[in-house]
Amino acid sequence: MAERLSAYGKPVWLANVPYFVLDLPATWENFLATRPRNVKESLRKCRNSLRNANLQTRFQVAERGPVLRRSIDELVRLHRARAERTDTVQHTNVFTKGSATRFLSEVCESHAARGRTRVFSLEIEGRTVAARLGFVVGDSLYLSYSGYDPAFARYSVMTTVVAEAMKVCHPSGPSHGESINRR
Repeated sequence: MAERLSAYGKPVWLANVPYFVLDLPATWENFLATRPRNVKESLRKCRNSLRNANLQTRFQVAERGPVLRRSIDELVRLHRARAERTDTVQHTNVFTKGSATRFLSEVCESHAARGRTRVFSLEIEGRTVAARLGFVVGDSLYLSYSGYDPAFARYSVMTTVVAEAMKVCHPSGPSHGESINRR
């Protein structure tokens, strides 16, 4: 433990970090039925805006190996891009130091060995435009860092990624090979 602390620096404790727990019903459809009208409309808008723009999309889930490492790199790149935006709510880039990125990679690799790490990403025209890190523990999904390409913000790409992640990890969601690409 001490060697890890010396490798990454002193931990910084943050007070008042919000977290949210969302209990999922038996099916995705039941979940949607419990959402307010504005949430349903937001999800429809995401799906329709991409389709109406004739953009080819692909949702991916990276779980291990070289694909996971590349997905983490993309996540860090997109996290930085989101943090650099000045025309919306400000977000801190937590990966300004290389040690933070190395720590994230090490944590993700460690959890991947236990089948717990997921990087959910949305590609448009073959380019990763949004990504979200998640950890699966038992029947829970913990969503962590995220990022997106500001050029695609008008398509609500992060909302799409979160919705698809919830579908994939939901007990009634698709299994390997169905409607998503797992890597």
